[in-house]
Order: sequence, then C-alpha cells, then structure tokens
Amino acid sequence: MPRRVYNHEPMADSRPTSPRHKILTTNKPIQTLEAQLQSALTAAQVDPTTVERCVKQWLIKDRYVHHEYVPQLHAQTTADLPPDAAANFHRAVLLSLSRHTLAHGLAAGTMRTLQLAEISRIVDDCARQPDAYFQLNKKRNPLEKDLSLSAGRSLVIGGAWMVEQRCVNPYPSSHTRLWQPRRMQMLRHVFGRQPECFVVHTLERRIRHFKAAEHEQAMRNLAQHLATTSLAGVYRESWFLDPEVSRLSPSIAFLAALPVENGAQLKFKQDADADMSADALDKSPQRKAAYNAGDYTPRIYAYFWPRKAVLNWLLSGN
Repeated sequence: MPRRVYNHEPMADSRPTSPRHKILTTNKPIQTLEAQLQSALTAAQVDPTTVERCVKQWLIKDRYVHHEYVPQLHAQTTADLPPDAAANFHRAVLLSLSRHTLAHGLAAGTMRTLQLAEISRIVDDCARQPDAYFQLNKKRNPLEKDLSLSAGRSLVIGGAWMVEQRCVNPYPSSHTRLWQPRRMQMLRHVFGRQPECFVVHTLERRIRHFKAAEHEQAMRNLAQHLATTSLAGVYRESWFLDPEVSRLSPSIAFLAALPVENGAQLKFKQDADADMSADALDKSPQRKAAYNAGDYTPRIYAYFWPRKAVLNWLLSGN
C-alpha cells in the first residue's frame, strides 16, 4: 500500500500566540471519561469479538509499522458492511482503544494533559460526527490518526503536531518504502535494529495552530518527554523541509530551521509523488509559479535530530 503524506500550509499569521492555545486541556475527570466510554460502547451495538480482535492488532507495539498502515490490517472486516455498520464498528474500536489507554497507557506530565484532552475529544466525536467521518477510504482521513492516538501509538505534542514512537532508518535510499512490513523485515535482517525515534506528523484538524511559536512549544514538550525515555531522537520527513520551500515560502521555514539550527541533520530523501506534489503546490502561488517556470520540483527531505542535541537545546533555553 503506498503511503500517503498529508501536509497543509496554513495562511501566514504573524500574530502572537495566546498561551491558552499552547496546551490542550480537558475538565473531565478520568472517571467521567470512563463512564462516557462505557455508555458509548453499549450504544455502538457491534460484535465485541470482532472489535476485540482489531483492538489487539492496534495494541501490538510493532515499532516498524507506520500508524497509517495498521487500519488496513482490519479493512476486510468492514469491506462488506453498509456505511452505518462500518462507522459503528470504527466507533467501537476507537472507544475500546481509548478505554484501554485510560487504564494502561497514559503518559506523564504535559503529555498526559494533552493525551487526556485528545481522548476526550475522540469520545465526543464518536457521538457528534456523522458516519462519513468514520470511513477509511478518503484522503486526509482523520480516522487513521484518531485510531493511533486512541491506542496510545501516537501522542499530541501541542500546536498542530503529533508524534508516533517508531523505528526508522533515518536516511534510507531514494524510494525505499519503510512503512511496508516486508521491506522492514528485510532491513532488520540486513542492518539489524533501526533506531527508535519520535516521528513527527501534522495534525490537520489543528492546522490553525500551525505557527512558529506553537511549533517551538510543541518541540519543547516533546523534548521534555524524550528525556523520560531511551529513544534515539526525533525524525521527520516532508516536502515542508525542502530548503527550496524555505526559500520560496519563508513563513514556514521554521519547520526545518528550529531542529537544523540545533543539531538536526537534514538530507534529501526522495522526489515527491503526485499526491505530495499537489500538496506542495497547493495554496502557494509562489511555489506554483516556480514549478511552472521549471525552477522548483517538490522533493521530500528528512531530518534526524539526535537525542543528545535535542536535550542540549532544551537545557539551553534558546
């Protein structure tokens, strides 16, 4: 299955960020969330055995599998279901995963606050979102990331970003599809264990918080959390990180500038495919004009920010 890369560029906004936007919070106590979860699960009316089987697939912590691949492992379960039944199935999976995370998988500190707020939002969405929200067959699908967040495979770090904990080859050769399990098995055999990192992704639903100040705070939240783990560092890949994008669209240069100026290693990974290229040209007359003139070709760059460099940046207070 080809991996989809979802990237959006918001409108430039130089207004100062209000502190209340930096940390998501929820006023619901855990007991209230648990009761709400149980009530919603009962209302979903789906086969609990099938739901439990899919939940177990999510809870297998294979650090080599990308979070967008996992929903396809149970796509056959809903292939023959009518849309309303498939939506209720996915609601039940989300709610079951959220209940498990509340009981066994909450982080600590700021990350716990962010995680509780996201679980609360997911539970509320199961009641208020239409059935179409819970389908997997559309681009920029919020359900894939909701499943990963409810399972604790991913964590919101603030602003418009989340991370998943996954083993990666920081600088693979061009067009190496690391998210395909067979390729990962080959890499493990040839190279041994790849470093386990926090892999950064954009949260489209919070794109209004796609700002430099909130990005810096999100990275600080992540650095603090990294200090409590033994992970190797932080990894990201995107057309956002292309130096040409920073030149053509300086309003989003902060995405690469902060890590690279503080010890991250940025390298070219591969040319962008058709979907990625469309995203790179969207909402930017400058990039589109440069592309039409032959002066810009969308490319995917990746950075690896080693653990020591991340923690040094955090301690420096810069």
